[in-house]
Amino acid sequence: MGWIGYNEALFLYVLAAGSGMENVEKGYRSWLQSYKWYTPYQGLSHVAFPPLFGHQFSQAFIDFRGIADDYMKEKGMDYFENSRRATYVQRQYAIDNPKN
Repeated sequence: MGWIGYNEALFLYVLAAGSGMENVEKGYRSWLQSYKWYTPYQGLSHVAFPPLFGHQFSQAFIDFRGIADDYMKEKGMDYFENSRRATYVQRQYAIDNPKN
């Protein structure tokens, strides 16, 4: 697919996993290696993807509370918490940079 890093492809991997396609797990694990961990504000570390859309798109269809793969387990969080933190980061950035 050519996408790297965390983005709305999380939803596509869920669809692929349910479809019975071969090699989904291999592709997913490869995709996880392109994640970028980011700490823009104290206490708001998360997997980065600048557009908030990428964090919220998959959440519109799937309740990710309590769902974590090996990467997220290593970070001590689930995908819901990751998206929550990304939302707070966007909010704080807007407060800190009202003219940008």
